Order: sequence, then structure tokens, then C-alpha cells
Amino acid sequence: MPRGVRKSEYAKRDLFDVWLPLVAPSRELLKSYNAGKKTATQFFRAYKSEMKQPTARHTIELLAAIARQTPIAIGCYCEDESRCHRKALIELIRNEI
Repeated sequence: MPRGVRKSEYAKRDLFDVWLPLVAPSRELLKSYNAGKKTATQFFRAYKSEMKQPTARHTIELLAAIARQTPIAIGCYCEDESRCHRKALIELIRNEI
């Protein structure tokens, strides 16, 4: 479930079609970044490193395979995309296409 959103609210708020926590940054990484303990460069480097783990890597490969056949959209609730993991995730998916 998305952090901070009750499961009962998903459908009511029409929040997303599919939520993939396997490609989200770890809680620890996100917490250190939001607390200012990591720079954006450090955050993105660490996130990309997390995405090299087999389960995340396979999920990214699946998203790339889907994207070869049909357009996909990657969403997140971060206000500033330049500081959000989705920027790096999109890059990782595009590199697989």
C-alpha cells in the first residue's frame, strides 16, 4: 500500500491502477533523503543500487517489456519530480527498452 494511505481509500480516491512497491525506494533510503542526510546525487545512486536487486530488476524488465507494447505511466505522490525516484525509475525502464 502507498505509505500513509489506508487500503480502504484506494478505490474511493482512484489513486492508481497498479502499485508496485518492488520498485519504490526503501523506507530507510527515503527517510534519510527526506531528512536531508543524503544529497539528491547520493539518493539516486543508492536507489539505482537498490533496483539492481533481483526482484526489483525483474520488475523493471517486466515494465520495459510492457512499455514496448503499450504506453505506460509512472506516478508518485512526490511534488517535485526532479527529486523523486520516479525520475530514476523511468530512466531504468527506458534503458531496458
